[in-house]
Amino acid sequence: METCQFNIAVEEARNFAWHELCDKYLEAVKHRLYRGEIYGEAKRKAAQHILHTALYGFLQLFAPISPHITEEIYQRVFADHLQHKSIHVSPWPTVDDNDVDETIIKKGDLLVAVIGEIRREKARRKMPLNATIEELSIYTGAKKTANTLSSSSETIKGTCKVNTLSISPKSGEGTEVQGYPSIKLSDFMHAQEH
Repeated sequence: METCQFNIAVEEARNFAWHELCDKYLEAVKHRLYRGEIYGEAKRKAAQHILHTALYGFLQLFAPISPHITEEIYQRVFADHLQHKSIHVSPWPTVDDNDVDETIIKKGDLLVAVIGEIRREKARRKMPLNATIEELSIYTGAKKTANTLSSSSETIKGTCKVNTLSISPKSGEGTEVQGYPSIKLSDFMHAQEH
């Protein structure tokens, strides 16, 4: 934006919206959004809050390039709550480096990699993404990694439609998770389609 390369700015923002926000985060939380009776109201509201905040930031990024549609969305969805006269006079998003937690980022990257590998394996087997995996074992080769994934087992199960999930610190055989050669997914042949 600062060098007037608007095409690059738009492409970066669009890539973030599609490949990070939608493909990764939205897919990982939509079970919480649609099944609040199972996952609880607090988790549903937390997912809604993050999506609301992300959409607002996304609108701000696109406002200089698509002023009319972003203003229309802002007025319909955000104006009553945020109370800026226009998205075009709202404060630009900032990042406080004190809020960045590298440990949480690494945990999130690991979770995204595991979910992505399960989804790739479903696609490789020509299974629909909404097909239920009856049983899945994940071998991590390390206790710390197993603990990290275990703390996110609800997200893995909900996102990937896994009925029974086992996470072991032992080494095992199976499909290697991209970027994490010690993590393997067991064979999950017993799937039901919905």
